[in-house]
Amino acid sequence: MRHLVLLLSAFWLAACTQTASIDTAQTESPAAETARDFVEGRDYRRLEQSIEGAPDVIELFYYGCRACYHLTDELDDWSRSNNISLSLVPAHGQDHLVDGARLFHTLGVLGRLDLHRDAYVLFQQPSELDGADRINALLDERGIAREDFWNTWGSDAVNQRLAGSYQLTSLAGVQSTPSFIVQGKYVVEFGVIDGSEGLLSLLEHLVKAGE
Repeated sequence: MRHLVLLLSAFWLAACTQTASIDTAQTESPAAETARDFVEGRDYRRLEQSIEGAPDVIELFYYGCRACYHLTDELDDWSRSNNISLSLVPAHGQDHLVDGARLFHTLGVLGRLDLHRDAYVLFQQPSELDGADRINALLDERGIAREDFWNTWGSDAVNQRLAGSYQLTSLAGVQSTPSFIVQGKYVVEFGVIDGSEGLLSLLEHLVKAGE
């Protein structure tokens, strides 16, 4: 377990996360107005091993997940208005959902996570192109050299981040996306919560509970 903690610590330092910027103005979240009684074991669960140094909220996502895409703007606005650090980590197994995770990490190493929403579109909208051809079309459109991208795709830097996101997915034990790790202690799966308003209320509750 110590090896896992060290790996995840390196993962936070090097890595793959996109963290929401923080506004100085404080506003009350709409979720705060709809507080309810949340129950451990029903609405969320506790990790057996806490993750040291984790941000307030980690979203485990997949580019093919429509709910993840539709929540993007709402989560960004919520995190900024409440000064809550929100980071993104792709959920995947060793052989499952790996291409989407590798795409995210490649964009991260290249410093082009501004294409995060484009990657969702890439996975979710029908196209006559497939696989690498579809990615190449996006690269050409956004002015990224194909050679730079594909060299980075298989690089040690991306592989290291991929190992970290796999370990985090395994540690959290999530079976669906989006899922969330809060304060490195609690796991929330969107499917058990009634809509985005209930989700934000629960996340805010757990952020405060974990402080």
